[in-house]
Amino acid sequence: MTTFRENSHGEKSLTQDEIAIPMLSGALAATVAWLVGYPFDLIKTRIQAGSGNGIVGTARDLVNESGGQVIRGLYKGFTLKLYRSIPASAIGFLAYETAAKALT
Repeated sequence: MTTFRENSHGEKSLTQDEIAIPMLSGALAATVAWLVGYPFDLIKTRIQAGSGNGIVGTARDLVNESGGQVIRGLYKGFTLKLYRSIPASAIGFLAYETAAKALT
């Protein structure tokens, strides 16, 4: 449970663990969520852009574009997605935990 500590000036602050744990939890949650859902999101985006021919056809096209490598084809652009989602989720988890503690 996160608690605020008073420093020598009487101000309330969080300890390092109370900041690190929610941020690491958010980072891990974002990574796992996108690891599972990214191929489906990529297929959906291709279909919405009009360059896909059904779910299976679009998946086949992605794999063929990567020279037959399934992982490379279905996770194209995954690193950039993580660059955005990890900080956003880490900050979101920290903000939620801090606000929840402040309101209790």
